Amino acid sequence: MEVQDQESVGRWDRLGSRDPSSRADAIENICQEVMRKVETIGPIPPVAPLSLASGSPPGNDLNDILAHVLMLSRRCPFEDVRERCSQLLRNIQV
Repeated sequence: MEVQDQESVGRWDRLGSRDPSSRADAIENICQEVMRKVETIGPIPPVAPLSLASGSPPGNDLNDILAHVLMLSRRCPFEDVRERCSQLLRNIQV
């Protein structure tokens, strides 16, 4: 589990780089990872809200990543990261 935590931290660290190309590479890697996870889940059929409360939602790791992406789309000091995160979230909605 410790290795996974290190990978997770490394995933986000490069977004704080002053080098635009490093940020672009980092966000591209995150986008690819998110899209792979979304594709494996597929469309989620409509279910009653109570059925989700009975267990953990599918793709819990994906939920954590998306929450972080949402935060970055609003609060990141780099405009390129904010725009790319917003674009990723829009793509997932479709």
